[in-house]
Amino acid sequence: MADEKCTTCGRRLNVAGDELSADCGGDCWGCVGEAEADGGYEPSLEKVTEEWRRGLRPNWTPPTVTLWRPVGEAELRLIEASGWRAFPPRLPDQPIFYPVLNEDYAIQIARDWNAPRGGGWVTRFDVKRAFLDAYAPQQVGGRAHIEYWIPADDLAAFNDAIVGEITVTAEFR
Repeated sequence: MADEKCTTCGRRLNVAGDELSADCGGDCWGCVGEAEADGGYEPSLEKVTEEWRRGLRPNWTPPTVTLWRPVGEAELRLIEASGWRAFPPRLPDQPIFYPVLNEDYAIQIARDWNAPRGGGWVTRFDVKRAFLDAYAPQQVGGRAHIEYWIPADDLAAFNDAIVGEITVTAEFR
């Protein structure tokens, strides 16, 4: 019925063109999705984050942080082998894992450092904010050169805090 409303917020349910009005047992997807996402239910968190990126949820604060990482071909293949869910363990001479906070910085590294050595790719992924709260972002150059320093021993926990898949946003050869 067109007159049914969400019992939480009062939004009309099942309104054509309003994705958030879908009826979820008497409540709208806008309310149910946000509650489930905030509670950490990964399928809802992924969908609600995507809706937020499209501007459907401008007042929502995601419980995740979007990060980028420039990688070479060997690391990219290992990420792919994980089902696009995890970064590979660090090598013995790599005590720190360095994800960066903006895509422009990741592009600069992939283009200027990785590409001349066989190819560079930029990956994007979301990490639970609660995990990252234990680490301070580090500025390592210009204002845009900001990264997290995650000890290699913490990489498995970091991978567990990734929400959704790791995606490739740029490639340089």
